[in-house]
Amino acid sequence: MLRCITDNCIIKTAAPYFSNLVRFTVKHILELDSCVRTDIDHQSNQKLSNLVAGHLDHLHY
Repeated sequence: MLRCITDNCIIKTAAPYFSNLVRFTVKHILELDSCVRTDIDHQSNQKLSNLVAGHLDHLHY
């Protein structure tokens, strides 16, 4: 009985967690892609650095 309850709780909480993780990862990747594609003259180095740092922080969190 206890195993059934804990397994059910894990399933209910794991799906939203990983769904949000994927959503935020996709959002960060699209922001990085947009920054790289629009920065023809390499003027956005600081912005790109901040985006990469934010993405790495999110992955480590």
